[in-house]
Amino acid sequence: MMITEQEIRTLSKKNARRSAFKTILYLMLLCSAITFSVITTNDFVYFLSVVILGIVIAHGVELQHECLHHNLYRSIKANRFFGIIYGLPMLVSYTHYQAQHLHHHTFLGTDKDEEIIDYKSEQLKTISGLFTRITNANRFFQFMVTMINTTQGVYPEVIKSKRQQRKFRHEYYFIFLFILILIFLYQVWGVNILFTWFFAWFFISEPLHFFIEITEHIGKDKSNRVISENTRSYKTNLIWSYISNHNNYHIEHHSYPNVCAHNLKIVNEKKSGEYYTENSYIEAMKNVISGIRNEKSAEDKVIAKVAKQD
Repeated sequence: MMITEQEIRTLSKKNARRSAFKTILYLMLLCSAITFSVITTNDFVYFLSVVILGIVIAHGVELQHECLHHNLYRSIKANRFFGIIYGLPMLVSYTHYQAQHLHHHTFLGTDKDEEIIDYKSEQLKTISGLFTRITNANRFFQFMVTMINTTQGVYPEVIKSKRQQRKFRHEYYFIFLFILILIFLYQVWGVNILFTWFFAWFFISEPLHFFIEITEHIGKDKSNRVISENTRSYKTNLIWSYISNHNNYHIEHHSYPNVCAHNLKIVNEKKSGEYYTENSYIEAMKNVISGIRNEKSAEDKVIAKVAKQD
């Protein structure tokens, strides 16, 4: 089945009510989880609040992803404003994520492809490597180094223009201010939001984000420029689809990055038969694990490349 350019334009139109609903629901869940974690004296309620908070924070980065493509709101300013808010609890700068992610779209299937949080098969073959990637354990250190570098005029390679650098710098300072406010609330008023945020972020949000993102490309042919060969789509339930903001339809996203996230399923249905859509998250993860096991090391790849040239 074919999909026309007119259909793509229709599927790319922003729905103001849907966008407002997404934002309001996110903020309601976020504020409710924080409130219950602060006022409760029940350990189970506190634990449940932290889990929900962690899930909502991870979901926020998926909403930030939709914003950086300017697919959530009609206004570029609104996309940036809410994009900054969505990424704040996971220390993700909107401008940094946007620049690196669009770089990823441009260079997908090449040696230059790199994401802001990049998962490589060789990093996942050991227990220590797996733990580091699942928890993104060095994230805070990376954040601080990057922020300090900006004071010396040093920026990531993808941040090129003066305007980008200014936005990048301001966002990193804003995120750092967020951390300082949490520390202040704890030190002055004894409010435990600091530890609640840390537990939710480190033990829930980062692992959840890992399991959302890991299925995108690992186990596929990353050296192939054909999107259906280097990217994965899979079917899933409504809950996971909501949490991941429809990230399961990743072939469709790379093929039509301007299509709104909730319409990617329609694209998948329209293009049924053109490529394989895996039947579940479990099937996708099985193929990811198989891909990790079978992935050659960087050294083996170099040897194979040299041998092929000879």
